[in-house]
Amino acid sequence: NLSAGTYTVTYTAAGYEDVTQTLVVSDPADTTAPDAPTVGSVTGNSTNGYTVTGTAEPNSTITIKDNNGDTVGTGTTDGSGNYTVTLPGSGGPNAPLNVTATDNSGNFSDPASATTPADPTLVTPTGNLTATTSTVGAADATATLPTSLKDSTGADIPVTSVITNSSGTAVTNGNLSAGTYTVTYTAAGYEDVT
Repeated sequence: NLSAGTYTVTYTAAGYEDVTQTLVVSDPADTTAPDAPTVGSVTGNSTNGYTVTGTAEPNSTITIKDNNGDTVGTGTTDGSGNYTVTLPGSGGPNAPLNVTATDNSGNFSDPASATTPADPTLVTPTGNLTATTSTVGAADATATLPTSLKDSTGADIPVTSVITNSSGTAVTNGNLSAGTYTVTYTAAGYEDVT
């Protein structure tokens, strides 16, 4: 009825001093690989980084590798098997990932596959903007420009705008003369739209 641990065995014989010996009892080696992790979600973007969440064997180590086999993130599961691992944005959008779990005995699971999401994009405004000068030949028109645009997820994103003429020269809003201009909208982490 011995459990894993270290014991002392004492030998006794009539007319002799007792002698002792150490007995070490071990549990069988754990050679069973954990099940492949499940990936619940991969969120984020290439600007702010990504977050991978899911479940695996409790108290295991989660390793996430890119398509080249390079480790891009690690973490551990809690006692319930939940994990959250952050990845750098440098991995890029639509990038394949392999997620594995390693138990405390060093056994590796089969990989689970995941992919980083596409980066959101600004939605290009529809229709043309208009503005009117005060008199013929004046350069005093002001266009009403939006200060935010929707992105592909439906979020309102603050934008800045630059007005350029047909030569590509920036023109100050409020100093517009009659003609056709291009308005370029910019927001951090997004491709510009016109």
